[in-house]
Amino acid sequence: MSSILGMEPASFNTTQKKFRTKSESALYAGDGANLQAAAGRIVEVNRLTFQSLVQRDAADEKAILEGSAPYLSELAPPHQGCYWHHPGTSVMGLPVIMPWNRWYIRWNYFITALDMLYTAFIFPFILAWELTTGAMLISEAVFAIIFLIDIFVNLHVAYIIRYKNDKRVVRRGSQVLYLYLTRGSLVIDVISCIPWFALTMYMLSDEHHSMVVYWLRALRVLRLLHVFGYMYDCLLGIFVMRMSHLWLGISTMFMLSLAYCAAVLLNFLGSLWFRLGEDTYHFETGSWLMFAGGLYDIFDSNVAQQYVSSIYYALTTMSTTGYGDIYAHNTPEQITAMVIMIASAIFFAFVVGGIVQIMLQSGAEARRAGVFKEKLQEMEDFTQINCVSREATTSLFRFYRDDWLWHQEDTDLWGILDDLTTSLRGELLLEMVGPTLRSFEPLRTAPPHLLAHLTTLLEPVPLSVEREVCHQGEEAECLWMLQEGEVALLEDHRHLPVPLQAPALLGVMALRAVPGIAEAGQEK
Repeated sequence: MSSILGMEPASFNTTQKKFRTKSESALYAGDGANLQAAAGRIVEVNRLTFQSLVQRDAADEKAILEGSAPYLSELAPPHQGCYWHHPGTSVMGLPVIMPWNRWYIRWNYFITALDMLYTAFIFPFILAWELTTGAMLISEAVFAIIFLIDIFVNLHVAYIIRYKNDKRVVRRGSQVLYLYLTRGSLVIDVISCIPWFALTMYMLSDEHHSMVVYWLRALRVLRLLHVFGYMYDCLLGIFVMRMSHLWLGISTMFMLSLAYCAAVLLNFLGSLWFRLGEDTYHFETGSWLMFAGGLYDIFDSNVAQQYVSSIYYALTTMSTTGYGDIYAHNTPEQITAMVIMIASAIFFAFVVGGIVQIMLQSGAEARRAGVFKEKLQEMEDFTQINCVSREATTSLFRFYRDDWLWHQEDTDLWGILDDLTTSLRGELLLEMVGPTLRSFEPLRTAPPHLLAHLTTLLEPVPLSVEREVCHQGEEAECLWMLQEGEVALLEDHRHLPVPLQAPALLGVMALRAVPGIAEAGQEK
């Protein structure tokens, strides 16, 4: 097996120019990391909405200069000098920062971690067991203040509206508020912060208000919608698109995301099951807490025992095991149990499908087996239709197994280069084959920028055994660089004694067609 990078010589200039759309060059200055960092603030819109927002923004800027504002947002009555209509100013009159600001990125990571840990695990547990100790109340107050600060921060961070490749930063305070309200989570964030006021009322009132406080605290469950959004991104692999670095393999990250989603769902369903059992404990038919398998009545047991029993029921239901030692004893529990079964069945089916998919694509050997299986089916259909003999079929099978399969894998791997831009493709190839190019005499003294541009002309040519590269006497219009393996030289269908081993160049005469390289060689 040989790997050859081919190049077609051509004249070129050493100065490269990059062209971008007006909006993109003005707003992002070509920094692709900005878009990656601002992934959470990007709003996909259709063409009409994008044009409307752009035109309204331009009209507002013109109107502010002229002293009138006919197209300003309806969120507030427009008047001359209204600070929240000015670009870069929030509805509170403070500056609006870019979504790729490093401090906002750190704050966003902090809020995400808080939701994925506290909101996903701790809060359902606190609400289900009605833990109202002093430490819990103080922690709730702290988290409520943090979420209120998050609302304030989100009102001062710009959005990015995007239609295909057209992008525009929205920094006007009224538009940021509008997008946060309609495309963001302003309503959920505000309602989920109401428990802060419930906490204040609980501290200042007597026991008669405990039920009101409980239901007000329960409003924070709405913040679980953020957690469900993270779970959705994890299950579909969207979170990989928002990562700046791949610290772990794709399969490992997907397995970890499945484990996290299962833990969140398990904790939520277990907490729900216990809360329902405690609320229906005094029903005539009783609740599951009275008949918790071999433990019998666990209503007065410690919290750890109750939590383990609740998780045990949720886990046996999610895994479709269902031992039957814990089951519903009243109508509300039966309805909840059916909901848990449906949700668990859907999630379990998704998990099983995801694990099977990971196993089929977890390694090169598994992917290779899948490709070969498809090709083998095509080969069998071909041999049966054309009545091919067993000996020829065996030879065909060995060819696909020993030759075609490896060649196809190399071709698919190198096909990644076809998706890249010219500059990124050249940068990648320069890192891969730059030292090899410098080892050749004609290219040893070539200027760095010329060598960098030369790599943009390289085309991968994976070769399998007995594949021909070129013939003697052909026009020297291509240059091949042998990167791996070796190439045999034939004369009158006879192998010459010494094969050409990598690294090596084929078609050195083609270098004369490249300006700058021939002159460098002559000067040396």
